[in-house]
Amino acid sequence: TKLQSTMEQSLKRAMEVKKEKEKAIEHTMEKAVQDASERGDFNPMAVMRALRKHEADKPTAKKFEGAQEDVGVDHTRLLYLISTYTSSANRGAFPALSAEEGPDSELWVRKTQLLVLIYECIRAGALDYDYAPMAETIGSKRVWLNISQEGVDDLDDMREVGFLVGMKLSS
Repeated sequence: TKLQSTMEQSLKRAMEVKKEKEKAIEHTMEKAVQDASERGDFNPMAVMRALRKHEADKPTAKKFEGAQEDVGVDHTRLLYLISTYTSSANRGAFPALSAEEGPDSELWVRKTQLLVLIYECIRAGALDYDYAPMAETIGSKRVWLNISQEGVDDLDDMREVGFLVGMKLSS
């Protein structure tokens, strides 16, 4: 499916970034060893300083403004999942909405359905979250659902920062 291929591409990019980082560290190590051997005094502390300098020189991950977390792979995948389900390409699945609201109206994902999607992505291996059973009220019944508190926390972080918009309705 399209979501699976996108997740695979995201994983490939993450692995490529990891390989590039390892190459840069290896290059830094080689250069430090070469510089030390040219001077005739190999100093392991110089190698450690060079590695720390490399860490300081590399660009830092984007930070959420107002939050303490980095934009990670799971955040990106979660945003992609939500954008996929709320994109205008899915209007054909909701003909009544298209007729009533018009072409410029927004699509929304309900919380329960989003929690189920997060759980299914965890089971498929697309998201790296933990989950546990939790009682939720659906209609007038209490139902046990496998819910990821990490996923809910990431959703709250992204809503707090402004990446997502939340709306509370009682229906």
